Amino acid sequence: MRLRITKIDEEHFLTCLKFGKWGSKQARFSNWLVGDLLVLLVDKAVAGMAEVSGPFEVSQQRIWRDALYPYRISIQFLYAFLPHSRPPTDGGIKNALKSSWGPYYGLGMVSQRLVDPDCAQRIVEAIRTHHSDLDEVQQKIDQLLREAKA
Repeated sequence: MRLRITKIDEEHFLTCLKFGKWGSKQARFSNWLVGDLLVLLVDKAVAGMAEVSGPFEVSQQRIWRDALYPYRISIQFLYAFLPHSRPPTDGGIKNALKSSWGPYYGLGMVSQRLVDPDCAQRIVEAIRTHHSDLDEVQQKIDQLLREAKA
């Protein structure tokens, strides 16, 4: 299992979900594979988990409000959680990251490095034990984006 984790804000998370894209200012996706998992954290909780669903691309179309992020990869969300039902990162997920990357696990999130397979399995299992709000988030995506921007 190939898993990466990143930390973003609410608006960025919802934009990724709405457009099915993960973006970067740097060309970092050459070693990302279809089927890789990406866990997105917002405010010390799991906001969602997506799977890479296509090859990387370069685009000048602006999707995110804060920056262009021309290097993109298609993702399909498997799990999304409303803020009140998000699994916290404290405990199991944080401990798994520390065991994979050590005390400076935040650098692994910033660089979106692959998590050790055993730790990745523990993180994915922890996420899968929670009820996903994906359908509700997708139905309310425009409303949730307006609220996040406010």
